[in-house]
Amino acid sequence: MSTILKLVVFGCILTVATSSPCQLTTYSSRKITGHNGHSIRIDSGFLGSMQMMHAAARYCNLTVKVTSSFRKQGQPVPGSIVTPATHSNHLVGRAIDMNVVTPLGWCNSKCLQARKDKYAVCFIDGLKRGGLRWGGDFTKIDPVHLDDNYYNKFPTSWLELFKQHQTNC
Repeated sequence: MSTILKLVVFGCILTVATSSPCQLTTYSSRKITGHNGHSIRIDSGFLGSMQMMHAAARYCNLTVKVTSSFRKQGQPVPGSIVTPATHSNHLVGRAIDMNVVTPLGWCNSKCLQARKDKYAVCFIDGLKRGGLRWGGDFTKIDPVHLDDNYYNKFPTSWLELFKQHQTNC
């Protein structure tokens, strides 16, 4: 039997299922929510990145709508603009795809890539300065993607997380 524990940390709601084999955390905050009821499932090691996103969203006066977070290998990605990478950080809960809502309106992949919404530019540039990778800088441009570059920094640890999360979640 698992126990559900809800924690509020710096305005962010974390849901942790104790005694569950899946060690992903469900994340939400006033500034970051799942789009159309999507649950934001992340590895606990990505929590600091999510908190940075929350702070940047507050500072830049926008709301983040997460369209994808952790996913199982081979899971179809509806509406994707690029083919998912073999070693995607989504597969270990250390990446999100998102759109943002700013005072100027909805900002999707085209808007994010065009960099004409000053609130979205503030958000993306702040996260890049904080060490996150933005998919708009990738060779295969993916402007809705944010991650912590875990696979490239820690490939052995990424593989361990991959086995753990893909098996248990």
